[in-house]
Amino acid sequence: MMVQEFRMSPELVMSCAQEIDKFCSPKGDIETEGKTIHCLMGHAQARDEKKVLGTQCMNSLQTLMKVADVGSNYKVDKVLYASCKPLIEDKCKMDAVSEAATLTCLMKNIDGPDMTDDCEQRLVEVQYFMARDWSLDPQLYEACHQEAVDRCSAVDNWNVDAKQSGEYKVDPGPQVLACLYRAGYDEEKPLSQQCAENVRRVLRSRAVRVNLIPGIEESCREALSEHCSNNVKPMEEMNCLQEQFEKKEFKEKYGKCHSDIAKFTQMESKDTKLNRLLTRACRPVIDNYCNQFINEDIDHGDVMECLANHKDTPEMSPKCRSYVNHFELISLRDYHFSYRFTEACQKDIQDYCAPLGQDKGAIIRCLSNIMFEHRVLGEAKDLHKDCKKQLRVAYLQQEQFDDQSHMKDADPEVDFDNLDASCKAMVFAREKIEAMDNTFDDELQKSCKYDIGKFCSGQEGEKVLDCLSNSKIVRLLQKGCQRVVQERMLERVKDDRLNPGLLDACKVEAKQHCPKDLENMNRAGFSEKQSASSVASCLRTKYSQFSGSISLNPMCKEEISKIILEGEFDIQLDPLLYKACEKIINRHCANAILSKGGNFDTVLECLKADFYTSQIPDENCAKQLARRTQESLVDIHVDPGLHEACNGDIQRVCRDITPGQSRIITCLMDALKVPQVALSAACRNKLTERQKLWNMAHEEYKMALPESWADVYNIVSNHPQRTSILTWMGGLLLVLLLLGCCCGRWSKRLHTELKNR
Repeated sequence: MMVQEFRMSPELVMSCAQEIDKFCSPKGDIETEGKTIHCLMGHAQARDEKKVLGTQCMNSLQTLMKVADVGSNYKVDKVLYASCKPLIEDKCKMDAVSEAATLTCLMKNIDGPDMTDDCEQRLVEVQYFMARDWSLDPQLYEACHQEAVDRCSAVDNWNVDAKQSGEYKVDPGPQVLACLYRAGYDEEKPLSQQCAENVRRVLRSRAVRVNLIPGIEESCREALSEHCSNNVKPMEEMNCLQEQFEKKEFKEKYGKCHSDIAKFTQMESKDTKLNRLLTRACRPVIDNYCNQFINEDIDHGDVMECLANHKDTPEMSPKCRSYVNHFELISLRDYHFSYRFTEACQKDIQDYCAPLGQDKGAIIRCLSNIMFEHRVLGEAKDLHKDCKKQLRVAYLQQEQFDDQSHMKDADPEVDFDNLDASCKAMVFAREKIEAMDNTFDDELQKSCKYDIGKFCSGQEGEKVLDCLSNSKIVRLLQKGCQRVVQERMLERVKDDRLNPGLLDACKVEAKQHCPKDLENMNRAGFSEKQSASSVASCLRTKYSQFSGSISLNPMCKEEISKIILEGEFDIQLDPLLYKACEKIINRHCANAILSKGGNFDTVLECLKADFYTSQIPDENCAKQLARRTQESLVDIHVDPGLHEACNGDIQRVCRDITPGQSRIITCLMDALKVPQVALSAACRNKLTERQKLWNMAHEEYKMALPESWADVYNIVSNHPQRTSILTWMGGLLLVLLLLGCCCGRWSKRLHTELKNR
């Protein structure tokens, strides 16, 4: 055999005679300088049984490649050299320190714009055999020889033994490479640095084609023929297999292929450079935003996360986005395909979500619920800090590709109540998590990015909705942000669990005053169902009572006041009132009607006017308005109409009065009765209207007033004019005492006179 010229030997001609006649030389001629050999090498990759080489011919080609040692001296292959000469003398000129380095350079550029079809074909034909014999890559062999022997059952000193014995031992090449590939990403028992770098270099260069990873090609040959044979380019075969391999039918039919693809995908999730199609298509985005990650030896999935975070940048091409979406979808099928997530959450998954298997979507929902129950409901179980961070990333990723079988009914035009049970559960689960931590709410974060920076830069990210929904801020938001914030506010009043701020601030009060409502909310059967805001309603009732036995902490009062105040500006944020009065609102108090002109700024002001003029025919609506009247009587700040009209008067007449328990309203009412105190016309008129409202609510709907002397004492003791009140009460008691004494003396004298008669 003339190894130096890479020519046909008699042994090869004899072993491949039929194949040469059939595929490469119908006339029986042998082309010189390796052309016939490359023809045979091309057929070595064939998957069509009619075009494959026989075993003897294949073995002879492998022996030729081993003896010729093309990896160390590619120039012996004249066909390869001629086909790739332009690239060798240009792009790979700097790598010409060795022929092995030049071959590595060619593989690095196999998917580049300068690669010709002819060079690519010849290069893959050579690499096909090199991928099946790890010793044909001199750089890899030199760096990993001993570790391959120790860890991967490689044959020791095959070349030395061959020269001495004249026979070549069979080295389990594909198995050795597969073993080295796995070891190259094993951080618990790592390879030496030089070996690991060479292993990853080889795998990254060959990941461009399935047939250059012999373990996968062998186990997936039938799957490739079934799923990836039509209109699928060789460089896209791995993507094709990844799209199919998690399907139930695929797993059952091609179990070994599924296992091998899963292992490769796990490595790919750890090392984005293995995804050659993606890194090439996304190069502009990577260079501008993710360069610090791609330059790491192993990026541990940081490049993919970076790309996912920059989908909206101008550099993100449709092709790049499609590859990013492709891998994100794959990673949702099995949480092991998200390296950072797996590393951070493995312990929590085992502790809390093990029965769910590997479905990342289900795992995310499970972990999210654990975090929600700990933070909002006070459960003891909690996630590790690193897992919470990665869970947020995974949740936002999942939100883009949520299970279509559950979300298909979630048409924004369809009312929530009309969705099927599974869809409701899915929507409510998302609402709970996003209410608990607003950084999970991708729509809110994107729509309100500008407004968050402008109005809420000092607010914690997880509570940014509290800032945006502030009654003074919400009216100033940009339209897109305002729409999302109003949607979230409407969601919040439908279920107590969507208002974690209230539950946290009123934890003690809820247990003390609303135990049954709290128990119902925490019942297992309601964990996936939306229920009414019964805890909030209960606390609002306690808030509006004058009884001295009802004590709410300042933070709880603030949260309840906020709920009441929000309902003043948007009546839908008071569901009980809105439902009871919906017909009346639609008739003449709707926003659309008020916007065309009239004397009322809000729907509620319109309803209040109807209420005190006895124009509310619906008794349930009237009762709800009486309830609102009771709540607004507690603190003037939850009655924005009255507060705005009397703001200047409060500063002038009642500036020393502590807010709450109707103290400021009482002060203003006292001032209204004193002619010497000049209240503004707006305040006087609004107070007069409210007085009619309060009187009517009390007389017709039993609006709460003090029920006992203890309540009276509590109100008097907290009243700012308590000294004057106590003086008048003391004087009244003295008068009654004197009258009693006088009447007693008179009645005694009368009794004596009657007796003497």
